[in-house]
Amino acid sequence: MPDVVAFKLLRPPVCRTLSDRELRAEILARLDACELELIGERQDRGIEALGVARVLAQPWYGFPGRLEDLFGTSPEVSGKSKWARIEALQRRAEFVLAHGVARARLLAGERDVVWPFGTWIRVRLGLPRENASP
Repeated sequence: MPDVVAFKLLRPPVCRTLSDRELRAEILARLDACELELIGERQDRGIEALGVARVLAQPWYGFPGRLEDLFGTSPEVSGKSKWARIEALQRRAEFVLAHGVARARLLAGERDVVWPFGTWIRVRLGLPRENASP
């Protein structure tokens, strides 16, 4: 990479009747109008902006604490049948609980923990698992 890079700014071929100062003022006025319109839309939807002071107060390594804050909500299951979705959510809750128990036992020093079916990390570590349900 070079230490210094030179470039030349050229005026775009718009509003040729305006001086450079007038063109700059026109661009800034239009930008302000667009910003005010977007601020109004955001306020109508009830979305709060952080603002400069709160953005600068954040640590440089910060990020949203939850995926929902970063990407919006993401359904864990989907399908047309309400009852099938409820059943899938119940199975997932049972898996999360069984996985948490197995993980706690492993972290407590127990090495022959049987992991719930569907646990991926056990494949990498060569750990035992439950058989698939019929």
